[in-house]
Amino acid sequence: MDVVAYAARQLYEPNAYMRSKQGHNFYARLRPVLNTYANRAHSLHLVQL
Repeated sequence: MDVVAYAARQLYEPNAYMRSKQGHNFYARLRPVLNTYANRAHSLHLVQL
């Protein structure tokens, strides 16, 4: 499974494990490797459809 996609999904629909381990912070740790030009309007540069 794609780690970036999984981390992004957990921002919107966190499962019990991610809630207990504060997994919402994981996506922020990926910031150095993200394409920040994808969407400059979103604070985490996510492209939402």
